[in-house]
Amino acid sequence: MKPTTVVSNSTFIEHGLTEIFGQEFFGAHPEDVSAQSNLMNLRESAFRNLGQPETRGMYVRAGRAAFYYWMRQYAKSLGWLEVEFRLLPAPARIKQALTEALQWFETENFLKGELISTENAWQIAVTGLVGDGVRLECNTYIGMIQELACWAGAGKFYPAREIECQADGSDSCLFEISKLPAG
Repeated sequence: MKPTTVVSNSTFIEHGLTEIFGQEFFGAHPEDVSAQSNLMNLRESAFRNLGQPETRGMYVRAGRAAFYYWMRQYAKSLGWLEVEFRLLPAPARIKQALTEALQWFETENFLKGELISTENAWQIAVTGLVGDGVRLECNTYIGMIQELACWAGAGKFYPAREIECQADGSDSCLFEISKLPAG
């Protein structure tokens, strides 16, 4: 069963996690999962029980699921349902969606970031996904931007990856999304 109510601007994360990990993974009080410490406890528990590579993959998938919960709530206010947006060529639609989503995440204090366009990829340099008080972590975020690119790119899969991470000592987390869909 998918949650249908939105209580705060971060419940999309919990909905995505619930969709992928299942309600039973959250224990007796799944409504308490939204607390930041509980989200980190869930991640650590998943690392112990499932392994790090598996947990990272599941968090990417949870981010992909979370994107749709987020989009259902905010697409209209971002203008993504308007004909002018929908008729843009896929690369322009993806770039605009990435830019506007990044602005939303900054405004809502999830992260700070910058979109950089290169010849072959879009890169997003982000701070705020690692450390105390994070509301979103790297694997969930990459899943969200990967699904955003797929949705805005007319259903084609655009490979995305994290190139650098603050957890490894970099100044920022650096994500890259290919401008060419996977063939």
